[in-house]
Amino acid sequence: MTSMQIFYMVIAAVIVSAVFLLRFIYKKSFMLQTPVMPKPPLPCQPDDYYLPYENVLFTAADGVVLKGWFIPSVNEDSSETVIICHGRGSNKGQLLQKTHFLAEKYNLFYFDFRACGESKGNMSTIGYMETRDFDAAYTFLKTNKEGYADRVAVMGCSVGGSVAIYGAVKYPEICGIITESTFLSLRSVVENWCRSKMPLFTAFVPLTLSFYRRRLKTDPELFSPLFNAPRLKCPVLFIHGDNDRLIPETDRKELVNICGSSYKEEFIVSGATHTKCAETGGVMYRERISAFLEKIFCSADKNTIAPAQEMKITAENESATDERVAENETRHENAAAAAQIPQVKHPTAEIHTEVKKKKNKKKKK
Repeated sequence: MTSMQIFYMVIAAVIVSAVFLLRFIYKKSFMLQTPVMPKPPLPCQPDDYYLPYENVLFTAADGVVLKGWFIPSVNEDSSETVIICHGRGSNKGQLLQKTHFLAEKYNLFYFDFRACGESKGNMSTIGYMETRDFDAAYTFLKTNKEGYADRVAVMGCSVGGSVAIYGAVKYPEICGIITESTFLSLRSVVENWCRSKMPLFTAFVPLTLSFYRRRLKTDPELFSPLFNAPRLKCPVLFIHGDNDRLIPETDRKELVNICGSSYKEEFIVSGATHTKCAETGGVMYRERISAFLEKIFCSADKNTIAPAQEMKITAENESATDERVAENETRHENAAAAAQIPQVKHPTAEIHTEVKKKKNKKKKK
């Protein structure tokens, strides 16, 4: 065999290997939009906590049917509602276990993102399409629960936290948000997942995300906290576990630093892993959430926002400077222009109800 033949054989082997590698990466990119299967069952119902509730059914802008629970507060006079958003592969029942105590003072609205829990759909993204689900849920709440949702806060876990940040930017009337185990950006959370599950694949994350963007025909990164957190204005409570492999300390600090709100708290739960802050934090977890909600709703009721010095902010996490916010705004605009992606404004969701509608006993004040 001549040296030229060996050369051609090597070139052919490289080309074949490259083709197989590209095909492998392309197939792996579908993991970013494939729902977690099998779906975990709902671990509980509001009945298990002796809470009255209404099953609700509504439709996202792209036609996906979503299911949720509306739980009126034990305090019948409450006009304050907390929307609660779960994480990837989770469901409303799993968050009900952690947050049902809030019904003592507030109305609670839980719903399943597409392809999760009891909702329909066959595609689950990491925050992009879930923003459509939030739009539909928020529209349903404001349209159908008049008098119960004069003031609204949002709590989100992991992907749900990313969606909560998006929602607070789009709907500035939201009084405040709570995020738990929320990632900095789509790329960072995918890279961190790969480092813990598939270390050798980490180098191919940029190419994987490129395939992902082409299929979605948009850049889902523009819906991540990296681009939305700098535009936040409402009070924020960031909750993280210090043993979270998906959200390392550097990402956690970066998220708090770029947040545009002047009113932010950070609660670090010692020993907690990803989305397990409630289980680890126990009573302290419940007390911090309750205190934060009471503070923001009280401020909204007085038509004022509590002074920044009254909000407990960890010393190591100072608010983002004007220069940093401007930098992120520029990055957002440049990324959108480079991808030629228009800003998405989802149309108003079509509203349905699954059960016989109950007439609201309250009059709009």
